[in-house]
Amino acid sequence: MIWPGGCALQPDVVGTTAITPSIYAAERALEIAALHVPRAVRVLGGIHATFMYAQVLAEAPHIDVIVRGEGEEIAVELFTAIEQGRWPADARTIKGLAFREGENVIATQAAETIKDMAAIKPHWDVLDWKQFTYIPLGTRVAIPNLARGCPFTCSFCTQWKFWRDYRVRDPRDVVDEIQALRLHRWLSLREPMGCYAIAEEAGARTADYIIAKRIPPAVVWLLRHLPALLAAPVLMAAIRKHAWTFAGAGVFVPREAWGFTTDRSAAEDIIPLPDSLFHWYAAVFTRLYRRLVAGDCTCRMIDRAEGLRQQLAYQIARGN
Repeated sequence: MIWPGGCALQPDVVGTTAITPSIYAAERALEIAALHVPRAVRVLGGIHATFMYAQVLAEAPHIDVIVRGEGEEIAVELFTAIEQGRWPADARTIKGLAFREGENVIATQAAETIKDMAAIKPHWDVLDWKQFTYIPLGTRVAIPNLARGCPFTCSFCTQWKFWRDYRVRDPRDVVDEIQALRLHRWLSLREPMGCYAIAEEAGARTADYIIAKRIPPAVVWLLRHLPALLAAPVLMAAIRKHAWTFAGAGVFVPREAWGFTTDRSAAEDIIPLPDSLFHWYAAVFTRLYRRLVAGDCTCRMIDRAEGLRQQLAYQIARGN
């Protein structure tokens, strides 16, 4: 579709998003839409517009409405109103919008954040992958939505203010087990401040999945009713039998009932292992031992072989 050459397509809505470096390009795109499909409602979303909606609406009069915050549910409500002919009459009833009424800029009440992360499912099949290329490597690129928000509140960053609360997707909805290491590597580059919290949450959820789906209910009941000194060696023996679940291509070695080592030196890892992977191991065992042995157990990294990031020892202790 090339509007300047004559537009056969007459959309009801034209929308785009923008971060600060691309805001003027986004405003220009919607200006072109105003010239060639003037009856379409022109919508802008994204981080820049969310925080700077008054400025954007002042400098870009061709923009009809701004979606503030995460837009999946807000956009559906807005587009439904447009489809049903209720826009702009019902504009004030839709949360998470900013628009003009005469000379005034109206910002409606902020919409609730999306709590059910499992409901957000990307439709990768609708993308024209030729347009999503990482030029230095000449390969297609896509960024999965692993979490929203941030557990930190850094003054220089907008992420925690934009998303408002911290939510993590169920790891089972994101990657297959064989992709877990790639995920840790990606997180360490993409989310260096939040990767540890994400890894710990993923580890806890992994343990919950193992308890629910991989350990027979009778064994779960038995472990929870045994004294900790008896339950721990039984649990560790079971883990050793299925160690591939934790070590993948590496080697898992129990150290009696309250410790273990992981060794990936034989796994031919070309890229250095990110620290978030080791936090994931600790989180898995912390949750397993708390749920099946004693509620005050904590697993911590205690030693790394000198010069070898692939080898690491862990200890499980009670009371701290």
